[in-house]
Amino acid sequence: MNNQSGWVSVRSEEYNIQAELMRGLLEAQGIDAILSREGYEAAMGLDGAPSHQVEILVRPEQAEQAREVFRQLDAGEFEIDEDSPDVTQG
Repeated sequence: MNNQSGWVSVRSEEYNIQAELMRGLLEAQGIDAILSREGYEAAMGLDGAPSHQVEILVRPEQAEQAREVFRQLDAGEFEIDEDSPDVTQG
């Protein structure tokens, strides 16, 4: 599915907050991502409410990489690095 000036949908989520988390995951992997409904949702104050579906969109050249990230996520292949410093502690 192609949307918003050539960006490609790689996943959809029911809740805006879930879509935001998925966008953050992609961005942490170096993949540019936008949400299809972020402007409307934020303007209407519906950020936490169910929506029709929020599409996670990426650039076409990054679509396969994004799909692989989601495949790994769904397969439980992401892990917390126990040796990483805890950024929540100052």
